[in-house]
Amino acid sequence: MVVKGTITTQLAIHKTVSIRTSSGWERTNVTSNTTLLSHTVRDAAPVVITPNQQFNATQTLVTDNGELKRIILHLDGPTTVNTRRHWSYASFKSGQMRLENVWGVYSQHRYQNATIGTQRPNTTLSLNTSQPLVPLNRSVNRSSPLSTTSQRTVPPPDVLEKQLIAVRSKPAIARKNSQTASTATVSRVRTVPLAPKAAPLRPTVNLSSVPPRASTRVVITNVDQPLTTLYDIHGDAIQLKTRTVSEHPVSLTLTKQGKKHVRIKLTDAQTGSPVPNQSIYLHGAVQGRVTTNSDGIAVVTRDESAVEATFRGVANDSRGLYYAPSHNQIRFAPTPFNIYSALVALSKGFVAVIAFVLFYLPFHYLRR
Repeated sequence: MVVKGTITTQLAIHKTVSIRTSSGWERTNVTSNTTLLSHTVRDAAPVVITPNQQFNATQTLVTDNGELKRIILHLDGPTTVNTRRHWSYASFKSGQMRLENVWGVYSQHRYQNATIGTQRPNTTLSLNTSQPLVPLNRSVNRSSPLSTTSQRTVPPPDVLEKQLIAVRSKPAIARKNSQTASTATVSRVRTVPLAPKAAPLRPTVNLSSVPPRASTRVVITNVDQPLTTLYDIHGDAIQLKTRTVSEHPVSLTLTKQGKKHVRIKLTDAQTGSPVPNQSIYLHGAVQGRVTTNSDGIAVVTRDESAVEATFRGVANDSRGLYYAPSHNQIRFAPTPFNIYSALVALSKGFVAVIAFVLFYLPFHYLRR
C-alpha cells in the first residue's frame, strides 16, 4: 500500500505602518501579502488483509424484575493479530451512544522537554520538493529554514508526545451529544494477548512498543438499553447474539478457623443453594485466588491481620441466572510482639558477627 498526501499551507503577512504625531500614533499604510506553500509526502507499507474469520459475539442482558441492570459482552475469536477479526464499535438501541473499541495507545514516546522558537518577521519559507521524501513511520527532523531570534525550553508537563494508535486497554462509552442522560459505564474488561512479544520497530523510530491484547469480556453497568449491532474495523457488521438472565444476589461469608485460616462460603442469597466452582479473589491471604468446591466453600490461609474476598459475578447460562458481584472482609487480632523471640534473633546475629571476627579475619590475614 502506498500513501500519498499533499499538505497545503497558507501564510498571510499583514504589515501596518504608523507615524508619531503631536496627538499620538497615526496609521498611514496597511499592506497584506498571502503565500501558498505546498509539500507532498508519501510512504509505503505492507498490508495484512484480514478476511471474515470466525468471530462470535454474544451479549448477556442481566435483568432484575424485568429492568435491565447490566450487559456482559463476550467476544470469542482467534488469539493472534493476523487471524483475529477486530471489532470497532457496537451501537446501542437508542442510537445516541455506542461502545467504542478505538485502537488507543499501542506505544508512545514522551520527550523530556520541548523547545519553542520565535520566528523573525518577513521570512520566506522555501521547500525543496526534489529532496527524498521522509517515510511517515520514521522520526522526522522538525528543523526549519526559518531562523529564530529566541528559544525557550518548556518543562513537563507541557512536553511533546508521539503516540502510535492500536488496541486501547479498555473500551469506552461514547455519547453523540452532551444531553444523553444515560450513565452507562464500562466496569470491567477481560483481555487476552494477541502476540507473545511487542512488535519490532526500526532503529530510526523513536517509539517504545508493547505486546497487543484483545478484549474478550466487557461488562457494562448502569445501562438501560441493549446493544443492537456490532461492527468490525472495516465497517462490516458482526452477528451479535442476545440472551437474557435474571440477577440473583449472593452471600459471601467469611468465618475464622483457628488463628491462621479463613472459611469462605458463597451461596445464592435468594435460594440458599451453594455457588460452586467460582473464583474468589483475595487480599491479605497467602493465595491470590481460590475456587469454591461443590458446596460453595473454600478455606484459605491468612497472611495479614485482615483478609478481603471479592466475587466478581458470573452468569449461569444453563439456569438463566447471573450471580451479582459481592465483597466481604474479616479481621484478626494483630499478632502480639514477642520480646523473647526478638531477643533470640538479636543474640543469633551477635553470635554470627563474633564468629566472623574470631575465625575468618585472622585466617584471612595469615594467608596474606
